[in-house]
Amino acid sequence: MNHPTEKTTSSSDPDQKTQPMNVHWEFDHINVTAPAGHPVGHQLVALLGLSPGYRPPFSFPGAWFYQVKDAVLHMVDAEASEPPQLNHIAFRSQARLEDVLALIRDTGLPYQMARVPEAEQIQIFIPLVEGLLIELDIPLFKDISEDIRKDIREDIEPLDSLNSLDQLKEL
Repeated sequence: MNHPTEKTTSSSDPDQKTQPMNVHWEFDHINVTAPAGHPVGHQLVALLGLSPGYRPPFSFPGAWFYQVKDAVLHMVDAEASEPPQLNHIAFRSQARLEDVLALIRDTGLPYQMARVPEAEQIQIFIPLVEGLLIELDIPLFKDISEDIRKDIREDIEPLDSLNSLDQLKEL
């Protein structure tokens, strides 16, 4: 497996950061929060031609819908009084967790890491602006440092479209 390597920039700007090469992102899924049985879920499934499938045993209710072998729509059940909303957009990479965290830390954005139940996968949630949450999915390699491992939550709960950017800071 090839791991990203660092390259230096040709710019004379001393503030420009060194960036890992070969961090390639692919679309993974969208996450929609809606009351169970709300028409938006049925509409998206019909429109995109999706089929229900396996969902890891998260501690909150929901369903995953697949296009062939990819779970491209994650539905999370909301309270009956809540309107449907796009919770987040997710991308995946085979990059090393340490390299991705270095990129995120360089941006100064807050983030939260969680482990997917029954999977060797890490989810990194990053709020960009109010209401826009990005999830980055990275494999959990065995060789990560203990400092990083202690920041990975095992007890994730759904993030509610970030009513406040302070939501992640509190976690």
